[in-house]
Amino acid sequence: MNYVRLGTTGLEISQLCLGTMTFGNEADESVSRTLMNEAFDRGINFFDCAHNYNKGLTEEIVGRWIAPHRDELLLTTKVFFPFGGGRNDQGLSRRNIIASVERSLKRLQTDRIEILYLHH
Repeated sequence: MNYVRLGTTGLEISQLCLGTMTFGNEADESVSRTLMNEAFDRGINFFDCAHNYNKGLTEEIVGRWIAPHRDELLLTTKVFFPFGGGRNDQGLSRRNIIASVERSLKRLQTDRIEILYLHH
């Protein structure tokens, strides 16, 4: 696997990223785990999620898998699209960004994400 530096962070990130959009829908949890294991075994340390992928199920699946690998992975998630059901549970307000990240951290069972994308 080839790696590059992530900006000036000092982190090394794989040039290939595992996208997880289908986890919990087209790929059930068993298939999702197989994909994550295979990607990880091949050196991919860059996993991409989003708060609204499959109504949060994607992040839950990644969260159940991640614990023994967490310090070796770079995680992303995204914020913008409606999620949570409230009038203000969408967009890029400070309130929604913070609430969305907190919910993602809980689903991912981690204390950090490395990259937050503004999904719009």
